[in-house]
Amino acid sequence: MGKIVVGFLLGVTISACVASTFPYKFYALEADSYNGALKGPTTADDTVLSMCRPTDQDKAPCLVMFTSAFMRLKESYQKCQIDLKSAQENSE
Repeated sequence: MGKIVVGFLLGVTISACVASTFPYKFYALEADSYNGALKGPTTADDTVLSMCRPTDQDKAPCLVMFTSAFMRLKESYQKCQIDLKSAQENSE
């Protein structure tokens, strides 16, 4: 009986982490010029902006988010990871 309850709780936790809609706004990057660079967390992570130029196969190769939306997404992801780990530990 205990395994059924733990399995149910794990299922509830997982389903809570998987939203039916993506609640964060993001935008396709469109530029007049694709010269320059996208700055990463370090200079080693920088990449050329030309990677964002639309192609026939990919109309929006780069998506952007405002920092506030990204931080909410990051916090949600971290909370989900903590909840999943807690549920797994409780099932043991």
